[in-house]
Amino acid sequence: MSLFITTPSLSTLAVLVRNIPHFQHTASTHDSNRPNKAIADAFLARVDAALKPHIADQGFDWEYSVQESSRDLWKINGLVPPLPGSEAEKEWCEKNQAEEFEAEKGGLESL
Repeated sequence: MSLFITTPSLSTLAVLVRNIPHFQHTASTHDSNRPNKAIADAFLARVDAALKPHIADQGFDWEYSVQESSRDLWKINGLVPPLPGSEAEKEWCEKNQAEEFEAEKGGLESL
């Protein structure tokens, strides 16, 4: 038995297989050298706090992983996502959907 639960985020998927919860989050990395440990720790703490009452506190074993992907290998609905903080990214977030945009609006004119 598999149960798929999606969140408003375009990149998050939780899966329950054989009554063992699994959580997988794929994130894009903006620094190809090393992820920011403070940001990673804060993210993991938020995930723990959100999942613990529904999984660990109910007696289930659980695990999750976060994978960082190069922007060069990432598309959503066939589109290269806009850069963080760009006008196009803000529009994607407001509409909660991927849609075409001009490269300049997405911060991609130099890529």
